[in-house]
Amino acid sequence: MRKALMSVKELEAYMPHRAPMVWIDEVLSASESGGTCTICLKEDGLYFSEGRLRVSSLIEFMAQGFGYILTAHTKLKLEKEGKAFETKTEAFLVSIRGFEALQSLEAIKAGDTLEIKVSNVRSFSQLLAFKAEIFFGDLLLSHAQLKVYM
Repeated sequence: MRKALMSVKELEAYMPHRAPMVWIDEVLSASESGGTCTICLKEDGLYFSEGRLRVSSLIEFMAQGFGYILTAHTKLKLEKEGKAFETKTEAFLVSIRGFEALQSLEAIKAGDTLEIKVSNVRSFSQLLAFKAEIFFGDLLLSHAQLKVYM
């Protein structure tokens, strides 16, 4: 497993999510065009229903993954420039295109680690578009194109 760039605990002050709705654990990489983050699934996670990962949870993983990657990148960039990062930005999911759950989620269980990859981030004024993929090891579980309004 790769070393984390930053724990989401370092980003809590800048994000609107609070436990138990913080589903991402670590940001592995973050840049202007995307990045990678992970989640280690917890038995009591709200992404499970009756012990099974819900398909709808995949969309939330993608959206939160994007938010934490973007926030980590912005924080690191401003710190490098010697500027304070004090902004708390809220974003609203406005579009999901091409969403597919490509694999059965029945084998996914508490204790497993998922990796969320965000790429091709594009900005259109207050809209941000991106591609997201979720992996379980080398297995692609899901992908979609999303847009958020900030």
